[in-house]
Amino acid sequence: MQILERHGWPKWAVAIGAIFAACVARSLLWPEVFHEATFLPFFGAVLLSAWYGGLGPGLLALALGAAFMAWSIFPPLENFAISDPRSQTGMALYLAFGTGICLACHSLHRARSRQRLFQSELHERELQQARMEAEAEQLAAEAQRKDRFLATLAHELRNPLAPVRYAIEVARRDQKRTPDALATIDRQMEHLNRLVEDLMDVNRIARDNLELRIGTHRATDVLAVALETAGPFIEHARHKLEIVEPDPDWALEGDLVRVAQAVTNLLNNAAKFTPPGGAIRVEIVADPDTLAFTVTDNGVGIDPGDTGRLMQAFEKGEPPPHKAPEGLGIGLALARQIAQLHGGSLKLERAPDGIGTRATAYFPRAADAPPLPGVHPVARRPDAVSVLVADDNPDAATTLAMLLELEGHTVHVASDGEEACRLAEAVRPNVAFIDLGMPRRDGLEACRWIRERDWGHDMRLVAVTGWGQQSDFERTRLAGFDLHLVKPVEPGAIIEALRAPLASSAHS
Repeated sequence: MQILERHGWPKWAVAIGAIFAACVARSLLWPEVFHEATFLPFFGAVLLSAWYGGLGPGLLALALGAAFMAWSIFPPLENFAISDPRSQTGMALYLAFGTGICLACHSLHRARSRQRLFQSELHERELQQARMEAEAEQLAAEAQRKDRFLATLAHELRNPLAPVRYAIEVARRDQKRTPDALATIDRQMEHLNRLVEDLMDVNRIARDNLELRIGTHRATDVLAVALETAGPFIEHARHKLEIVEPDPDWALEGDLVRVAQAVTNLLNNAAKFTPPGGAIRVEIVADPDTLAFTVTDNGVGIDPGDTGRLMQAFEKGEPPPHKAPEGLGIGLALARQIAQLHGGSLKLERAPDGIGTRATAYFPRAADAPPLPGVHPVARRPDAVSVLVADDNPDAATTLAMLLELEGHTVHVASDGEEACRLAEAVRPNVAFIDLGMPRRDGLEACRWIRERDWGHDMRLVAVTGWGQQSDFERTRLAGFDLHLVKPVEPGAIIEALRAPLASSAHS
């Protein structure tokens, strides 16, 4: 039965086949066996037909069996008329029992069909529920990812604004320091501009609105533009930069600005994930069809299983031990998308020696190099106190220190959490402005460490950070901060924080 159901045999064919088998068994194979039990094989055929196909096939098998017996078994042979009373009685019993079998099997057949329908509907509902649960999990994950991205975006946008605000106040109050303040503003505005442009580019690519100005450009020109942008970042981290000079005639087909942007992102990523004083190597390799820009560093390296994920937008790797978490996870994704728009690709892998990362961007090679282009270079107050400023952003720390010094306060600057703790113990400041996202020891850990010291109980501790959600306020309060100021902070709020009474809860 299960074999018939599994292969989906037509129910009418099963009825005809069952009766044919019963006729062969009764007349040809075992006529002596079924001489006294003439109806037995036919009852079996009717049972099989009705069980498998329901009432119609069962009655068909019953009728075919009766016709065969009337023609071949009951006298007179080869005649459908049955004259023998005993044979007539037997035929009547056969038809009666056969009909009963058909009706009983039909009920069972309908019940089995309803059960199958119920099981099918139940299975479909289970599949639908599983799909709904999977979609709910996906929506929850996307919502969590969106919230995390928005919080990170707010943090990354606020961080450059803090030194800009401080620098404006310094320039307003001390004209001698205006050039330094303007330089700080220029650097931070450039950082903001790059951040916003990267976001816009990701959106343009997603909407297929990114315009490429395709031309033939020398590989050396692309590298020069990329190094002009990434060079200060690499120099600030004190990395050793090795450049393998390419053939000056090598050229590619593409948008000079966009290709240089992709290479810049690879350089910036290498600089960020390499400890200060590391090594970065840039090499251009050519074959008949492609130019490959390869950036290799000796930084923290990459897990081979993460390469695909890290080239997706807004996906970030674990922050290196030497650096606080930063960035939106756009650089590698944007570099990959730019390469793909040019018909190329991006490959991310562990460096050949097992230390660090190697990223390679492939672009279509041009047949001939263009003509060489021209060069286009681009008095102490009575209420003064001792203040500690701890921030791994040099511009933010420097401008805040200058603002506080203009107020007549004595300022000590730390660039990470460990240095902040050492300075706090050495100078015992009255007030400490502490950034949360610092390397080696974050601001929360530094605050807890200071509060555990006898001399740190009465120190005014102020969190100055780009994190501004309610959960962030609660974290700083529990860690022991007196105030929580969200970047960019008004200069007046900084001055007020020096004078405000100690509080047991954080304030914005």
